[in-house]
Amino acid sequence: MKAHGENALVVAHALERSPYVEEVIYPGLSTHPRNALAYRSLSPHARRFVDKFLNEHSEDESADGSFPYGGMISFRIRGGAAEAEKFLTTTRLFTLAESLGGVESLAELPAQMTHGSIPPAERALLGIGDNLIRLSVGVEEVEDLVADVEQALEAAAAISPKALHP
Repeated sequence: MKAHGENALVVAHALERSPYVEEVIYPGLSTHPRNALAYRSLSPHARRFVDKFLNEHSEDESADGSFPYGGMISFRIRGGAAEAEKFLTTTRLFTLAESLGGVESLAELPAQMTHGSIPPAERALLGIGDNLIRLSVGVEEVEDLVADVEQALEAAAAISPKALHP
């Protein structure tokens, strides 16, 4: 689980830096509105791990108070369903799957997969738009995962460059 969280944090930071991403939803990010609540909700064992992680990384250039919080990340790609689908079909290391939570990295498009039977208006109320992508970050080499996400975002941006730039 530690490797899942550490990899997910690195991927979440990469997504946060991307001009092709509207929003990253990962409670471990210091920028997440419920980051403090996420920290307080940790079990004593998990809190010890996070405290040690924060202490060990306090001198890093990228130290901002973010911490590993599991392997699940959701993000909104700039654009809509076409861009989200292009991202998912272009990734090489993230397998398209509704079953999230293995050692391998997986991805899904909730609006078409896990929540596809919910009417669009109801999905919108739940924040599940056509551009929402969910990742389950595995334990592969994190540099490879980041490179894969970045190339897939570039591919998605290429189909409608105007829509994907802020």
